[in-house]
Amino acid sequence: MLHEPRFFTHCAVTFGEALVGFVVGNSIALIVAAFIVRWRSLEASLMPYAIALKTTPVVAIAPILIIWFGGGWLAKAVAAASVCFFPTLVNAVRGLRLVDAPEYKEYSDLFACWGIGWWKTLWHLRAPFALPLIFSAFKVSSSLALVGAIVGEFIAADVGLGYLVVIYSRRLETASMFAAVFASTAIGVLWFYATVLIERQLSKRFGTLTAKDELL
Repeated sequence: MLHEPRFFTHCAVTFGEALVGFVVGNSIALIVAAFIVRWRSLEASLMPYAIALKTTPVVAIAPILIIWFGGGWLAKAVAAASVCFFPTLVNAVRGLRLVDAPEYKEYSDLFACWGIGWWKTLWHLRAPFALPLIFSAFKVSSSLALVGAIVGEFIAADVGLGYLVVIYSRRLETASMFAAVFASTAIGVLWFYATVLIERQLSKRFGTLTAKDELL
């Protein structure tokens, strides 16, 4: 792998594609979750499509995305976003509904007594309650985003860690191929722990983390 002159460029491209997909997929999931919690009738309409997206293998949709968006970074980012969407949607909906449970109903009743609107309640009450579940989904999504980006690179790419794996496998350069796989693993591990650090900082702010050394 050391003889590959653009190794860090390949790492940066794959991480960039995964990060864009992670941000876009999770942002859309959080917005959809907020609308589902606000208007419960949307759940029956939207969830079947979300489940269908989840159950469709990214390997199957990657070639379609390449046709639609071309062989550049956009198709890989969309593949990453598609696999990030469902876990965050499910966890966010569940987390945002926590204050509706009987043991927490007093908080939502207090906000209602103060005349605080639903969207401000969402931001100041429901979202802090949902943080542990949302960040659990983020930890899963970070790994899934890398998988989505790399699978897209398997199909069509001229740069990225997935591209390197394909090239080295064709050349039977096993050591270099495993080095590329290890690089993607290292990125995933570092990303996971970065998410943990962000969660801990936000949890200190809102007092939502249940255990000081909690990772999952």
